Amino acid sequence: MKSRRIRNRISLLLILFSCICCGGNKKKETGAVESKSDSLSTAAGRNLPVEVSGWYTLEQEVLEGRVSHAEARSRYFLQDSLLESTYTKYKYGSKVRCFPLPGYSSKDIGGKNGEGYRPSGYNWFDGNRHGGHPAQDIFVNDTDRDCRDDKTGKPIPVVSVCRGIVVSVKTGWTEDSEIRGGNYLYIYDPWLYGYYYYAHLDSIKVAAGDTVTPGQQIATLGRTGKNAFQARSPTHLHLMSLIATAKGPQPRNLYTELCATGRENPDAEVSCPNALDIAALSEMIIVDLKYSQEDNFTGQDLYGAPDKCCLCEKPARMLVEAQRFLTEKHPGYAIVVFDCLRPRSVQKIMWEKVKGTPFQSYVADPARISMHNYGAAVDASIVDTDGRLLDMGSEFDFFGELSQPRLEKKLLEAGKLTEAQIANRHLLREIMEKAGFTSIGSEWWHFNAGEKEEIRRNYTVIE
Repeated sequence: MKSRRIRNRISLLLILFSCICCGGNKKKETGAVESKSDSLSTAAGRNLPVEVSGWYTLEQEVLEGRVSHAEARSRYFLQDSLLESTYTKYKYGSKVRCFPLPGYSSKDIGGKNGEGYRPSGYNWFDGNRHGGHPAQDIFVNDTDRDCRDDKTGKPIPVVSVCRGIVVSVKTGWTEDSEIRGGNYLYIYDPWLYGYYYYAHLDSIKVAAGDTVTPGQQIATLGRTGKNAFQARSPTHLHLMSLIATAKGPQPRNLYTELCATGRENPDAEVSCPNALDIAALSEMIIVDLKYSQEDNFTGQDLYGAPDKCCLCEKPARMLVEAQRFLTEKHPGYAIVVFDCLRPRSVQKIMWEKVKGTPFQSYVADPARISMHNYGAAVDASIVDTDGRLLDMGSEFDFFGELSQPRLEKKLLEAGKLTEAQIANRHLLREIMEKAGFTSIGSEWWHFNAGEKEEIRRNYTVIE
């Protein structure tokens, strides 16, 4: 992720430099684009920010084949950089948290075990002429093809699977149109650093520039699209996920995530014995469980969805108290939690990854038991009022000297840490220790809810 951000910043600077150097000629070439952005703002009833109107305009031109691959790539990287810098992960993003069709579940996904996903041949820059089928189709009960659920007799709602920003909307599809997606929309997800594409819609309930939340209705399902409206085609939602990469938008398979969220009662899959769900105790604390995604040192999603941060009652209330101290000191700042209760079964997976390597000291041997296994430890950081992580001098789970609080003085003198970075760590330790947590010398993010021997006497290991 970090290298991608650097690449995007470089792309942004190069493109802006190119625009300046081209002078009047560049303006002449992009006149139609500027006009289209103006009409978009008028149609939406408000002036859209440049990062949204620019992406919308580009997407429409790519769809219709009105821009070359080379120009589209350059403009895409600019717009992607603008979106990323404007909409931060912790303020606007979230993981896939719900199924896109209420009342339906993973059993309604087409193909066996998600085999309908076929990314080969797909290139976003090909627009409407792309190959492959890099998406999951979710089929509904609509035998008479009237876009109404057979059981309820009502239109079928489509909801957002994440928190994000609507960046493109296509409506007005007619049966003589060649557009394969019909009426569709794109949502940019800062958490994913990518996009969700919903196609074959009927009415769309949101507009470009809107912020949406998980479970919010964004459309009703239709039968729009060159092939989707044909009588032979069952009514279905076409859902695609794209990751922003150095090559442009690349598809990813949503099947596993949809299966995890598309259960009849997903909450029944999560067990928090004798523990409290932090999200239920505080709306301020942000939950970003790193081991419930692939953005961690194992490269695996070890928890699955839905992702809950659970702690035993005393540590949970201590964490809420720490947030209160932070709010008093810096209104608008929030604690972000990377890990909470960690079952020992997960601890064993992590241990196998580092056992016998120079990094094994950073992961507790499951035989000795981690404080996380008791639900009495938390890994945390802080975000500012703009939803940006405070710079702590290293990323979470960085296995090296930069992560170690006991070496901060030495690292400062060596110029490897700055005073500002150490001040941010001091702020985190101050609020956590004031609430009753204890810090450790090897990881700036880790806090125990008391002394280890006390925890071992008073808490039960979660297997």
